[in-house]
Amino acid sequence: MGTRFAEMLGGDPPLMSPLRFKRLLTAATDQDLLTAFRRAVALAGNKNVNVEDVAGSLLDWSDRRRMRWAFDYYGAGIAAPRPAESAPVGDEE
Repeated sequence: MGTRFAEMLGGDPPLMSPLRFKRLLTAATDQDLLTAFRRAVALAGNKNVNVEDVAGSLLDWSDRRRMRWAFDYYGAGIAAPRPAESAPVGDEE
């Protein structure tokens, strides 16, 4: 599968600036998101990009996906909530 794309963009020093990364995470429209992803791929040198991760993220740019990207970008992936931990707990009423 390879390195997740957000991990590739982060690092020390990051390929993508934190401000530009924040803009990518908060893209308001589909056009803004596509532009941000296109620029991110260009920053990565258009090679060695995890295409599966990029495509999956574009197709499902949910809050959960954004959270995973933030953890990956900042190198805190080990602290990211696991699916079972972040699933809502049923009401006990």
